Amino acid sequence: DDQVDISLLPVLKGMSSREVCMATDSCHYGLASLCALRGSLASTGTRSDGLLHSARFIACDVENAVSSRRTATRTRACSERAGLKWRGGGGLESCANGPEAFSVMYS
Repeated sequence: DDQVDISLLPVLKGMSSREVCMATDSCHYGLASLCALRGSLASTGTRSDGLLHSARFIACDVENAVSSRRTATRTRACSERAGLKWRGGGGLESCANGPEAFSVMYS
């Protein structure tokens, strides 16, 4: 059985505080990607469906970002396509808009 180790890390350079991040579009909009990774950060050495969902979300979100089409609606659509919860407790939206994203960022 062939296996591959994958590291998927969003880069949010120079974000020394929550305030700096929230004032910077690239950081503010990147928080949902951090939240998508929160359940995938621990390497288990086995197949990770969580990592697959996270990677699908991030690929979709990055595509929107590089084409200058990123909006909250498109980000939510990426979440739905990737099979990740968007609204409510445990959703990407509440994570990205709350302190949880910064816990992931600084862990």
